[in-house]
Amino acid sequence: MSSPSLTLGTRQHRMLMGVRCEVSVVGGNVFALAEEGLQMVADLEQLWSRFIPTSDLCRMNRANGEPTWVDQRTITLVAHMMEAHTATKGVYNPTLLPFLLEQGDTKSLIDDKLSTAPINAHAFNYLDDIVIRADNSVQLPDGMTLDAGGIGKGLAADIVAEHIISRGAESVCVNLGGDIRVARTPHSQHDWPVHIMSPSNEDEDVCTISLGEGAIATSHINARHRTNAGIAQHIASIDHTTPPAVAASVISSSCAWSEAWTKYAILRDINLIEDNGLAAFTIDADGTTSCTATWKNFVR
Repeated sequence: MSSPSLTLGTRQHRMLMGVRCEVSVVGGNVFALAEEGLQMVADLEQLWSRFIPTSDLCRMNRANGEPTWVDQRTITLVAHMMEAHTATKGVYNPTLLPFLLEQGDTKSLIDDKLSTAPINAHAFNYLDDIVIRADNSVQLPDGMTLDAGGIGKGLAADIVAEHIISRGAESVCVNLGGDIRVARTPHSQHDWPVHIMSPSNEDEDVCTISLGEGAIATSHINARHRTNAGIAQHIASIDHTTPPAVAASVISSSCAWSEAWTKYAILRDINLIEDNGLAAFTIDADGTTSCTATWKNFVR
């Protein structure tokens, strides 16, 4: 998990999307903007949670191949999923919900809500048959289910950060459990230090980077594990590849994009990530760290 330090402004937090959500604001009406950001995340959770039966995501997953009208923000989410799946050559795969449920990842990490999938649900190795219609409806192939997971948290951070800047803040940092988006006005020089914590010791800082504009997402294989909930390893591929890394952080222009590429960094390597102009940092099971040459540009 990653966490920023705050020296000015305000930081407000709430448990949302199954994680601690922090909105930190510098400049403008900081308290009102931070609360507005938290409410936006809460609204997006109602749209994208697999633990809320009325969410857009759950309604799409139950539609049995029929079109489902959804919010425009959900259209954006599905489009991001499709783009990330293509860019990562299928390594990022949002159709693995049936596999996660089979492994026991059925219960919310923060309450007693349960997640289910239709009996015919199965993983897909391509997303080309998803249809996004002009009337704001999405049609999934029969048997396909989508899990917003990390990319949903990343996109939420992107949406909220951009909105808060548009509302008069000088600088903002939105952190959803280690998925962090920072933004600032063109005249601002405000940077946010972000601490990359050890996946085996949450009190140990293994690296610190600095961001003024952009995003960093951090994932580790046991992030979905809590007492009496979740599973020991939640990051998987359709071929059940054993991850070479246990944690990864990726820096890019958007948090949704960073989140998708953390899955690639954990399940494959960081070479393709660097080829795409992104920066990555990984930690192996024995504590060995690796990073792209581009990562060093952000290290404090």
